[in-house]
Amino acid sequence: MKTKEVPFEIYIPANENRDAIKVATIQIEVVTDASGQEMVTPESAELIDKTQARYMGLLAGADIKALRKKLKLSQSQLSDLIGCGKKSVSRWENGHEYMVGYVLAQPGFPKEKMQRAVEINGPSMLFGAAREILRAATGRGPYGPVLIPSTSFFKPEKKAPAKKAVKKRTVAKA
Repeated sequence: MKTKEVPFEIYIPANENRDAIKVATIQIEVVTDASGQEMVTPESAELIDKTQARYMGLLAGADIKALRKKLKLSQSQLSDLIGCGKKSVSRWENGHEYMVGYVLAQPGFPKEKMQRAVEINGPSMLFGAAREILRAATGRGPYGPVLIPSTSFFKPEKKAPAKKAVKKRTVAKA
């Protein structure tokens, strides 16, 4: 088998508002077998995934680990802090999964803002779970995982029109 380096274009997948976007070209290794079939090496497949994830705003495992160590936290402490399972941090750091939108309302979070937070974060978490399921389901295929981009569910609050101030007139009494 023969190995060679070839350029590979990294794209962020299309969504309903735009076409796919080319974000980078990287060098990867491909192996040519006896029949002339070219295959991406496992290391190159990992490089492609990590590069695409980076451009999509997902943290790579090494980044999560570096941030955790900078904060001087154990994996268990980080999982308690962000409200996820203890094994999740390990899977993220080892590159087996990507971290996707965890939200935990801390004690003292204003009750009047809770509904708004749920309206934004609820759909975001469901979308994140769907992204993760799609990535996991396609990750074992011959072409690598399908990663779909993040999207924002934030809609600015509509402010009530300001009331005009009415000046009171005072009448001088004679």
